[in-house]
Amino acid sequence: MKFCNKINMSVLLVLTIIVFGGKKIQAEAMKKATDWNSPSLSFFFSEQSKTELMGILPAWEVQSMTWPTESEIKSCRGIATEIQKKECENKIKEYLKDEWVPTEITSYLLPLRKWTKSSLGRKDERKADVFLCRYCIGNYLIQIMDGNWAMIITIKEMADTPPLKKDDHKNFVSNIFRTFFKGELTEMPLARQQPQNITEGGIRSGKTGLTFITDGKFTKFEAKKILSGPRMFPDSYEPRFSDEQKSK
Repeated sequence: MKFCNKINMSVLLVLTIIVFGGKKIQAEAMKKATDWNSPSLSFFFSEQSKTELMGILPAWEVQSMTWPTESEIKSCRGIATEIQKKECENKIKEYLKDEWVPTEITSYLLPLRKWTKSSLGRKDERKADVFLCRYCIGNYLIQIMDGNWAMIITIKEMADTPPLKKDDHKNFVSNIFRTFFKGELTEMPLARQQPQNITEGGIRSGKTGLTFITDGKFTKFEAKKILSGPRMFPDSYEPRFSDEQKSK
């Protein structure tokens, strides 16, 4: 009788491993990244919404959600070291949960020289070096821009549903944060003055602070990089990559 019970328990254990192991494999397959660095994908619901946002938001806010043109990539592309790529991956993992960071992400990091403005230098016309990448994963489009001054992560669900109305924006952002980011959301103050159909605010998660912008369809999170020395913020425009054009 005891022997039969041991066999039954063994069979049950094997079945449990098969069932839950299969679910895990299926979940991992669902999270497989696709459409790496595709210029055809967009964070904007329509061309009209993009035009409206470009009239409301500063140019660098919109640029961090767009993909460079072929000519921009050709003229701005730099050369990054493997150490720089790994450092970028590790920084991304400080914020995003591991299941949303594909293992092959370093192969798709695009180093761009003097491509974007920093939000810290509003009146400065210089351009900053950044790592850029985008991918689809689990029915979401994610774009990451890593600059000296900040890590910027934009997320949008790939669905044809229109943007949520402004009254729903706060819950929408909190749900996105809890789904994708590490840490617990402890505070979420909104900006006092917000543009029409746009909600801006901040998120506090332990010692980590982020700002966000959403239109109820996409959400763009920005985490400022802070130094531990006498200078609070790093130099946004310090060169990071060697020039690919000069190496040829």
